[in-house]
Formats: sequence, structure tokens, C-alpha cells
Amino acid sequence: MRPRGIYICDGSQHEADEIIDKLIERGMLSPLKAYENNYICRTDPKDVARVESKTWMVTPDKYQTVTHTPPGVEPMMGHWMSPQDLSTELDSRFPGCMAGRIMYVIPFSMGPVGGPLSKIGVQLTDSNYVVLSMRIMTRVCNEVWDALGDKDFVRCIHSVGLPRPVKQRVVNHWPCNPERVLIAHRPAEREIWSFGSGYGGNSLLGKKCFALRIASNIAKDEGWMAEHMLIMGVTRPNGKEHFIAAAFPSACGKTNLAMLEPTIPGWKVRCVGDDIAWMKFGEDGRLYGINPEAGFFGVAPGSSILGTSNKTNPMAVATFQKNSIFTNVGETVDGEYFWEGLEDEIKDKNVDMINWLGQKWRIGDPGVCAHPNSRFAAPASQCPIIHPDWESPKGVPIEAIIFGGRRPAGVPLVYETRSWLHGIFTGACLKSEATAAAEYKDPGVCAHPNSRFAAPASQCPIIHPDWESPKGVPIEAIIFGGRRPAGVPLVYETRSWLHGIFTGACLKSEATAAAEYKGRCTALNSIPLGKTVMHDPMAMRPFMGYNFGHYLQHWIDLNQQGRKVPRIYHVNWFRKDANNKFLWPGFGDNIRVIDWIIRRLDGEPDLGVETPIGIVPKKVSFPKRNSLQIKEIDLYFCLGSGSFLSIGNISRSHRI
Repeated sequence: MRPRGIYICDGSQHEADEIIDKLIERGMLSPLKAYENNYICRTDPKDVARVESKTWMVTPDKYQTVTHTPPGVEPMMGHWMSPQDLSTELDSRFPGCMAGRIMYVIPFSMGPVGGPLSKIGVQLTDSNYVVLSMRIMTRVCNEVWDALGDKDFVRCIHSVGLPRPVKQRVVNHWPCNPERVLIAHRPAEREIWSFGSGYGGNSLLGKKCFALRIASNIAKDEGWMAEHMLIMGVTRPNGKEHFIAAAFPSACGKTNLAMLEPTIPGWKVRCVGDDIAWMKFGEDGRLYGINPEAGFFGVAPGSSILGTSNKTNPMAVATFQKNSIFTNVGETVDGEYFWEGLEDEIKDKNVDMINWLGQKWRIGDPGVCAHPNSRFAAPASQCPIIHPDWESPKGVPIEAIIFGGRRPAGVPLVYETRSWLHGIFTGACLKSEATAAAEYKDPGVCAHPNSRFAAPASQCPIIHPDWESPKGVPIEAIIFGGRRPAGVPLVYETRSWLHGIFTGACLKSEATAAAEYKGRCTALNSIPLGKTVMHDPMAMRPFMGYNFGHYLQHWIDLNQQGRKVPRIYHVNWFRKDANNKFLWPGFGDNIRVIDWIIRRLDGEPDLGVETPIGIVPKKVSFPKRNSLQIKEIDLYFCLGSGSFLSIGNISRSHRI
């Protein structure tokens, strides 16, 4: 790769100060002067999201990565490349790719350093933006080398793909090579290669690449789980705490639920993690989960009901008030961040701004301010409700798992699966509506729809005190969910572990701005839902690291004698009425659904009604708001005439 020098990162503040000064001098980074140690950067408009069509799993046997499908039918789960083809692709990209640049060596731990569930990686990169972001999102320090010793680690190699002297125009001082992007994973070798993109999902290799695609392979080999899930600790008014994991496709409210501010007095929520869960059964038979990340890499914009704001997620806003990085958002002349959803919070509605493309912009101008996939990166320790056990080496005990997505019609607000297998099926059938396109091309926007923030998890006001417990926290329930505008109730409980697996396997949701879609997914076009609803089994469709059939079997095999598998639930916050308005108020009122789930976990009688899809709440058992009418409750939990028959037929014919 021929770098002009090598720098081994130690995670010190002196190191961070030097890199920040360099990036400000080059124009890639600007301080947001209204905050303490917050910065903004703008990417090349061609480098704004994960690139699924250029993301590959590399195995000798194709069917280690993908399932068998008929001739001419491309599998939806997984994207395979042969080792021979990878060698050709790497040889055409990496030789000399770092010429004229510094190679940074980043030692990092996923999970608390030295914890029993933690894993170590070493990333090579020629991007100092990546160094800054990895310091937020993972644990970068010299102690990683001591914990590593002579043990194995995950090898991560990344280059922006633009050696010096640069022979093309660099937009926004953001080096990248979008025409040559490649992200490849070699699971057997525990190795990741990334070229051409500086965007977080493609360059912060500890995140989806390591924590899901590679880690799911390690988990299969070692008998644990690596899942696209939040972990939250919920304490009842009587003081009893339960830990719940929830899997939703992107843009379906994982971060909002993980940092929930309850509207019912006496309830308390503390955050362990908002995106990824590593879970393993303990000696007591309970499933313990940790958050392997150290920060939040959140989507910033949306609308008055979807963007990150004090209305939708005040705890996230409190988290990224300092020590955070914002990508592809807007900036006011006063040095404040701005994106869609903050219109009611900005002091001066006529203030001059710079949009995510670096152009002058004001509220009311054509287009939007932030890219739909703009981001923040913030330390998890800054979350006001981070759980005290969020870094427990053991993890926290998981009692329930929730699946969900955007389903505007036909899917109830919540239901319980019948068993572990039913829950697996429910997760594998997960579906959700499509949201904003990733490759956003509106020239009048202020902040890109995929703009992001990166913030330390420790800054979250409700971070759980055990969020870094090496043991993890005990998981009692798993929730699946997605954006389903029709046909899917607000909540239901599966009947068993197998029923829960089935529910997760059938998960569907609207597509999101976090990645581009190139026709590799089957849309539910036969259901008139307005936006495209995509199949997203277990919310893992973009992140599957091996054959999905083997993945489902791994879930099934986890239910062994002496183990207490979590109950599995499905939720749908996104059901709509005949006027295309959301039925459920959402946000803090989601505690009403969690209240019902926890009372089920505690064995309270006479709470549910059996239906063909699982157990839905009895009307009298559901905690109502004063303004809520029984007629509205009927709409939350009705299955919809023929909706599930239609959904079932689509799931049956769908090729994984």
C-alpha cells in the first residue's frame, strides 16, 4: 500500500487534538462553536451511505454465504464473491493505494477491554476522519494490546482509495473513490477489506462489518448471537428491572426506543445499547447481552415526527451536546447544527445556514437541509440514561426480544409469539416500508437525508450503569418490529421460541436512507401501502454474514435444555388510518406497549387474547391514555380482513 508513514494510535487526548487540528486546517472538519468539542464535516455527495451492491462475503463455497435459489434468481440474504475474484479485485485496488498518506494502526475492542464477550480488532486506514470516529464508536487504547496478547483478532484494512498526488477533484475536502468502492469480508480468516469510501458504514469497520457480518460467523462457531438489536433496561414502579432486546430495520425507531422517556409515571428506562447486541447464555441458563460499541452513530434528520429532536428523542439530543461528530447536516451562522425536524426548536427562523452541500440555505428554501442519512457520532457514556451495567463484562440478562418494522396497515400494535420457534419465524418474516432513498439528488437540500451524528455512549443521560458490564445484562424478551402501514397490529406475543423465530424470519419494513437499493430485494408490491415494503428477516438483511438457512438453524439450536430463552414479541408503531395518518402516538407512549410485555413476563393473568398470529392484548388490559377511545384500541390490534393471508402468501413465495 506504500504509505509515507505509519502511526500507531493510543487513544490519547493529545492524539485526538493533533488529528482534529489537521482536519480543520485541511477544511474537512469545522468546529460547531455553539457546543463543547462538537464538529461537522461534509462528504462527497457520491459517498453518503452504505453500498450494499458493492458489499461482499467471500467464501470458497457459495452456499456458505447464500441459500440455494432457482436458476436466474439472485438470493436476497447475502452477496457472494469467490476468493479468486476477490484476489483480482484487491490486486487492482490496494497496491500503492496509500501513497503519500499516513497509515493509521487502530487497536480497538468491541465490548469492554478484556471482557468474556468482547473481541479485539486492528484497523489499518489512511483516513484520519475514521480514526476520530473509531475513538468514539469503539474502545481505542493501549490496553487493547495487553488484552490481545498472542490471541487472534479481526483484521480490518481500509483505504479511501485516493493515493497522492491526487489526479481528480476532491469535493468538500473528502477523499474517496466512489466508482471503485469495494467492501469484502473473509469470515474464515476474520478479515475485512474496504476501499474507496469514507462513509461510516463502509469505513468504520468495527460497526456493521465486524460487529454483525464477521461476528455472526464467530457467534455461530462459538454458540452465541450477534444481532442488529437494541438493549434496554426497563424498571417497573415496584422497582423490578427487566432487560429487553429489540430488532427493527433501519429508520424504525431503535434509538428512540432504547432512549425512551416514559409517559407513565413511575417507570424508568435506561439504555444499554441502541444498535447491536452480542448475547450468550450464562451458567444460570439466562441469555446475557452486551453492547459491543462505545458510541452512537445516529441518523439526524427526518421530519417533525421522525427527525432526532427534543420532541422525538430528548435523551439523544442531550447525549450529543459535546464530544460528537456530525456528518452531512446543516450548520447555522451561529455555529449550531440543523436538520429537518428541528424547525420548532431553532431560535431564529430566518437565520442563514450552510446546507450539507456547502451552499447557503434558509428554512423555506427548496429542498431539505440535511441528507436523509446524515449522522451524529456520540460517546455512549454521555447518554443521560445509559445503564450502569452497560459495560458489564457478563452482559445483562435478556428476558424478551421484540421485532418490528414500518407496517401502515394490517399488522397489530403488538403481539406475543407462541414459542421460540414461532418467534424465529416472525423475525425471519420481518418486513417494513421503504423510506427516503439513500442516493439523494435534490440540489436544494440543506442537510442530507442520511446525515449522521457520532456521540460517546457514556454521554447518554440514561445510559445504564451496567452498560459496560463484561458479563452483559440478562435478556428476558426480544422484540421484532418494522414500518408496516397496514395489516399488522401494534403488538403481539409469539407462542414459543420457534413461533418467535418464524415471526422474525418474516419481518418486513419500509426501506431506508442508510443504503442504496438496486433491485436485490423483493418488494410487497401486491399490497397497496404507498411506499415499498421490503423483506428484512430478523432486521439482518443488509448484514447477514453467512447462509440464512444456517442462521435460522443456529437460532433454533440455541433452545436447549436448561436454558431460559427470552419470549419474542412483534410490534408495529407505524400503522395508518384511512387518512394516511399514524394511529399510534409513539415515542414516550411506547412505554404502554412495554408495560403490557413486562406484565406478561411477570406472569400476570388474563392479559392476552389468542389470535392466529399470536397473543394480542385484551382491551381492558392495555394501559390507555385518557384521550384514547376503545374504538382506537380496536384499530391497534385488529388483524385486518385478509391481510395476513396476503402477507403469508407473499412470505411463502419469497426467495431468501
